[in-house]
Formats: sequence, C-alpha cells, structure tokens
Amino acid sequence: FFGPEFAPAATALWILVAAVSVLFIYVPVNSMIISQSTKTATKITGFNLLFNLIMNLILIPKFGFVVAAVMTLVSELIQLVGYTYVVQTKIAPFPYLRNFIKPILAAAVMGVVIYVFSAQNLWLLIVIGGIVYASILLVLRFFHKEDLVLLKAAVNFRKKLEPDVPPVQNL
Repeated sequence: FFGPEFAPAATALWILVAAVSVLFIYVPVNSMIISQSTKTATKITGFNLLFNLIMNLILIPKFGFVVAAVMTLVSELIQLVGYTYVVQTKIAPFPYLRNFIKPILAAAVMGVVIYVFSAQNLWLLIVIGGIVYASILLVLRFFHKEDLVLLKAAVNFRKKLEPDVPPVQNL
C-alpha cells in the first residue's frame, strides 16, 4: 500500500495478522476460563508473558523486529492451547474448533479465486473475495436463523432483542 520503503515490515505484518487470527479462534475459551477459573487463566497468562519477555530479550537483538512478531504468534498459540486444555478438561468439554471448518473451507476457496484474479485492481479483489467468502458460507449452511436475527438487531440498534424464554407465570 505505502511503497517499497515499507517492504521490510511486510513479513512482520503477515505474522501479526496470523496472531490476531489465533486470538479470534480462542475467544470462546478465553471467556469461559476467565469467568470460571480466573486463577488458572492468570497463571497461563503470566507464564505466557514471562516466556514472551524472555524470548524477546534474547532473540530481538540478534534477529530484529520480525522475531517479535513471531513471538507474538507463539504467545497467542500458547494461550490457545493452554486455555483450550483447561476448559476442555476442567470446565466444560465442547467441540468449538469444529465451528471453524466451514470458514476455513470458505477462506481456501476465496484464496484460490483471489489468486486466479490477482492481476485485477485491489479494491475489486476485496469485493470479489468478500462475495465469494459469504457465498460459500451460505452454500455450506454456516449461518442459522438466529444469526440473521442478531445481524438485523446489530444493524438496527434501536430495535430491542427479546430472549426466546417464555414469561414466568406467578402461581
């Protein structure tokens, strides 16, 4: 986007994008562990912080800023593995990772389409990629009726969402 002088930062940027992707993956277990086992979450995060700090102090002077991005990705993976293990074994086992199969498949198809049309304008590629990704998710029936209700409520923030709980009747 900004010219050849920013090219050395491209690798670090891609690695940081991957780190943020990992962060989004473990959001469900992050919420569960923090609400159900705060001490364990603090221990995992503290270990992770110490690990990241030590590795950055050792590796950055020798290898530069790209290794800081790598260590960020490694730290996010440590959080993912640690939190997922604790939640699955001590709180509530649930197969949340299976919810990523369809989006990963949609992303792979989108990536192939973008690669095929890579000579096109960047903004056109972004639009095409978004359309392909959403279309594949629709074809794979990733979305549910409740998702549409939440989307409509998010767009129309003045509309109140009522829970699907029947009213309690006084005896």
